[in-house]
Amino acid sequence: MEQIRTAVFSTDKFVREQVEDVLRRIHAVSVVHHTTPIDAEQSALASFFQLQAPWIVFIDIGDIEASVELAKRIGNLARGTQMVAVGMDKTPETVVTAMRAGMREFLTVPVSTDETLEALARLMGVLRENPPENGAQQHVISFLPAKPGAGASTLCVNVAAALAGFPQMRVGLLDFDLHCSVLEFLLKMQDGYTLFDAASRAAQLDDDMWRRMVRKAHGVDILLSNKQAEATRVDGSELQVAKLIAHARGYYEAICMDLPGQFDSYSLEVMRNSNRIVLVSTTELTSLYSARQAVRMLDQLGLASRISLVLNRVEAKSTLSMSQMEDLIGREAFVALPNDYAGVQMAVREGSPVDPNSRLGVKYREIARKIVGQKQALEEKPARKRLFPFLGGKPAPQAKPAAL
Repeated sequence: MEQIRTAVFSTDKFVREQVEDVLRRIHAVSVVHHTTPIDAEQSALASFFQLQAPWIVFIDIGDIEASVELAKRIGNLARGTQMVAVGMDKTPETVVTAMRAGMREFLTVPVSTDETLEALARLMGVLRENPPENGAQQHVISFLPAKPGAGASTLCVNVAAALAGFPQMRVGLLDFDLHCSVLEFLLKMQDGYTLFDAASRAAQLDDDMWRRMVRKAHGVDILLSNKQAEATRVDGSELQVAKLIAHARGYYEAICMDLPGQFDSYSLEVMRNSNRIVLVSTTELTSLYSARQAVRMLDQLGLASRISLVLNRVEAKSTLSMSQMEDLIGREAFVALPNDYAGVQMAVREGSPVDPNSRLGVKYREIARKIVGQKQALEEKPARKRLFPFLGGKPAPQAKPAAL
């Protein structure tokens, strides 16, 4: 079942954490953790709603003027998005002011689960009749290896190809592994324009320049990393990462971005501009430990809610069970991939994706379907996502505690 995407806007850490904690306890709700301020610039706010596409937004009205201005801007940017006022001041004047700005519900701090459930049930009735215009969310996906050799690049290529197989799905692949990229080898591509060329000119990019820079393979537009000669002088500081990704979003319904394993400045910028971070780990203890550390780091950065864990090269007779590996990392697996060494090597030799009818190829398509949603994957053309009415008080499954 698809979950209701929510987001909280507050300058008060206590209010934000209290509301988010209540929302996380509701089974049918997911919370988009973000750092977009209430007084964000219009471009930053527009980027947030285009990238994260929340259906219901909770706004702290501690500063009533700022919250009213935010509500008006959201109403113009993402028509149909439902808004909830959250605050301690429930005087008639404050409530009326919030309602006039488009906030249909009012929750009093401290927020109760029952009160929140009742508000969500009423708002879902509105959403069923009038889905938000931002409901067709773009898929901007980072592929992060727990450690080098985990298979993130292979996964990135194959998921991009699988996504491109869906009707009306334009897909771009951006290679942000600036120093140790293998995509040129995996896809058997010749030298051409690189991501460094595009990112260093992001502010000047136009349609014609973009078409000349990208290369096409397997239904995907690809912008490879820099040449080896450039790698020695690139540290990522020259790259206008956010502008490049924003430009790419104008062309594609899905963007897959390959990353190195380091948490360097440009990798962090890429992940902040993603709405999903696919963390790839093998079943080796060192890889599982590195994945655990990556989850902790992403949690500290406020990005943990975007993680989808993929366990790669899982053997039937692995030393650790699936639940043990999940316990070690502190995260449930999004998908587990079987070990198909021969199939991957054949694909590498041919410069193509893995056979889509193989066990591994079927799993790659499963990941693609889960990313876009089964309904969108099968439809003749993209449509607004259906909003599911189910709401219940059952606590959502929490990330498993990390323990060695």
